[in-house]
Amino acid sequence: MLYSDCLPAIQAVQRFYSPNPRINQLLRMLAGVLIRNHCQVTLQHISGETNVICDLLSRKQVDSLDPQYDPQPTKPDLNFQRSF
Repeated sequence: MLYSDCLPAIQAVQRFYSPNPRINQLLRMLAGVLIRNHCQVTLQHISGETNVICDLLSRKQVDSLDPQYDPQPTKPDLNFQRSF
């Protein structure tokens, strides 16, 4: 079971068709994997209102999840030396 708040993506997978050629290529790959592994996929739509965290992540609003979120990545200490 796969859950998604993106209704067009769910519809594309259910139909195994999209007007976008690149998405169709991905759908053909997915179909091949499912057939080779004797699997099936069940999809269910979840509205963005009830799927709050995933909705924020998909909209790149991570800062809404954590008030201490820092959009600048932490730079590694390249001078780190380990003593044994």
